Amino acid sequence: MITFFVGIVFIAEMIIAYQLIALIKKCDTKISEINDKITAIRPNIDKSFCSLQIGINSCALAVNKIQIKLSEQKNKCKIIIIKHLLSLILLLTLNLNCKKVAAVFDLGIAINDFLKLARKSACTLEI
Repeated sequence: MITFFVGIVFIAEMIIAYQLIALIKKCDTKISEINDKITAIRPNIDKSFCSLQIGINSCALAVNKIQIKLSEQKNKCKIIIIKHLLSLILLLTLNLNCKKVAAVFDLGIAINDFLKLARKSACTLEI
């Protein structure tokens, strides 16, 4: 009876081993197919990554140019404001009779220069 039981267990183990081997072979063929597909499209993937890298570098350069241009415009605006504030302080310290007219005139010139600079920077901002 024991030999019969051992024989049945052995046959069951053989069936299970055969099914596992068949499953492993099926997985191996699927992995080989996927590997072939990836190998076939790899040049396209490499080209796409290169294009993406070029695009990112171009965007970074454009942002850097914009940052430099904005810092230049900021410095120009600071210089204009400082000039007009100094001229206003000079007019106030001289205590001229026409100081109110001169201050209003100076403020108008400052606003005009600032608007010209803003229009020019909006038109000449290049990437």
